[in-house]
Parts: sequence; C-alpha cells; structure tokens
Amino acid sequence: MTYKLDLKEKRMLYELDVNARVSTTRLAKKVKLSQPAAHYRLNNLIKKGIIKFFLTNIDYGFFGYFPYRFFTRLQNLTEKKEEELIDYLKNHEFVPFLASCTGRYDLMFCIMAKNMSELKKTINEVKNKYGEFFSEQQIATIITGDFYPRDYLLSKEKRISFSEKEFGEQAARPRLDKKDLIILKEISNNCRISSLELAEKIKLSLDAVRYRIKNLEKSKIINGYTIYLDNKMLNQFRYKIMVQINGSNEEKENQIINFAKQFSNVVYSVKTFGIWDLEIDIEVDNPEKFNDILRKIKNIQPGLITEYQTIQLTGVHKYTHLPMSFDMA
Repeated sequence: MTYKLDLKEKRMLYELDVNARVSTTRLAKKVKLSQPAAHYRLNNLIKKGIIKFFLTNIDYGFFGYFPYRFFTRLQNLTEKKEEELIDYLKNHEFVPFLASCTGRYDLMFCIMAKNMSELKKTINEVKNKYGEFFSEQQIATIITGDFYPRDYLLSKEKRISFSEKEFGEQAARPRLDKKDLIILKEISNNCRISSLELAEKIKLSLDAVRYRIKNLEKSKIINGYTIYLDNKMLNQFRYKIMVQINGSNEEKENQIINFAKQFSNVVYSVKTFGIWDLEIDIEVDNPEKFNDILRKIKNIQPGLITEYQTIQLTGVHKYTHLPMSFDMA
C-alpha cells in the first residue's frame, strides 16, 4: 500500500531532509502550520513508515574507521536462509548499512574497519557462515561522499540548493570523553532525540548537552542530520549508478558529480576506490525518469565513462553512521 503526499507533507519532508533535528516549532513555521498540526503530521509520517530512519551524519574517520562497500549476487538461497543472512548482517556491529537490490547484485552492505586486517576478519566471518551462497562479489572503499537535499519534493527539475553533507577521513581527531561518546551513540540511533532526554539519560544539565552537541557539530564529527525515506511507501524507485571513468582522476570525478548533482532527483554521491570510481543515487517516481537522467550522465562527454552498472534498491534493512561499540569505560 502506497501513500500520496500532499504539499505540506512534501515541504515537511524537504525541511527534515535538510535538517532532521529541526524543532517541531521551527518546522511548523517553515511549513506554515500550527505547532500541533505539524506535530500530528510528523507523527503520521513516522507511523505510516514514510520516514524510515532519522540519520545523524557522523564522520567515523575521526575514529580511524573506513567504510567498505560489499556487493554480492546470491545463489541457492531459500527465503528462510536469506532472512537469516539479512538478520545476521543487521545485527553485526560493524555493518552500518544493509540493503536488498535488483540488477547485477542482490545484496549490498557496508563494513566498517580500521585497516585491511580488520576488514578481512569481518569478511571471513560473514563468508564462513554464508559464503556458499555468494556467487559473485565486489568490494569498494568509500573515500568521500555527499548527501544532497531532495529538491524534487518541491517539484523542481534542477537543484535549487546545495547544502551537501560530506563525510570522509579527517586528520584532526579531537578528544572525546565518555559523555561525548554516549551522546553520539544515542543521537546516531535517532537524531530527533531531544536535548532534554539526552540530559536525563547522561545525567548532565541541558546546557551542557547542548554545548557538547554544538562542539561535535563545530568539529565536523557531526556533519548534519537527515532522513531516509521508504521509497516503496511513496511508490518511488531508488537506483544506484556505479561508474567507471576512463583514466580516472579528481578532475574527471568532479566533472561527473557536478553535472549529476544538478538534477534534483540525485540525492547522494560517493567517490570510491575499487572496480567503480563513483556511485550516484537517484530517487524517481518512474523508471523512465531514471533512464533519462542516466542517459544524460552517460553522455556528458564521449569516452569519459568507460563502464557503468545500475541496481535498484528494493529494501533498506539497516542504516546508521555509528554501528561500532565504543569502549565507554
């Protein structure tokens, strides 16, 4: 069963996409609703499952972690065994993202690791349990990424704003104490948790919690708050384009990204190291729209893109930017 958004709900989702931690009072003003009406509509979007995740964009590079993308095609898997595999990955502390898809691959997930040894250990854990069901696999290191606001919600064909939320390894690592880590853990699970609720959980004053969050934002450990939508509920399609560039370099990568992000349906892009150089995520109402954007991206410049692959994300099972269990002692 799908849900049709009205104009107020689209505007609300857009504002939450730009800043999911905005207060309900502020959100009401932006959407031109009363505070009770905004509160009701927001709860309805959550209850209906339109908003799947409230995400805090945490730069795990501060903690020495690197994200690796793992794509696999599955074979000889019963429905029950596939559910078991998905449940296993959902509960793995070093898997922050997990999605089912169609196309060349059936499953994609991220693995967090501090080095290749840790990465290999986690991959071996997964493959020792389920490797017999993997018929094909690819892995890529995520270098940097950008999230773009969903301008298409405002019925815009082209981008009207560029409030990118970046992530990537950072050289400077400020010292964080136990309280900071607890805040990060709590806010990573739900970025709309109130400062008051955090204060009560952590046994700090409200001002102290607000001060610490501002410091985490200032140091770019927290680099924004956004939402992840359930595309099925909105009768939408989410596609991913994986691009291989001819003689890849930063200038060529930026050329493609800068062109692609002009489209309001492009919501995410990452630079990777592996078989693909770039990944671009697109949300559309129909496959024809996607094919039109894909065609334009492919034809930016003759010979620029040597190979590409597309998949459709059919279900996101897990999404967080801080899955690791920190030592809170």
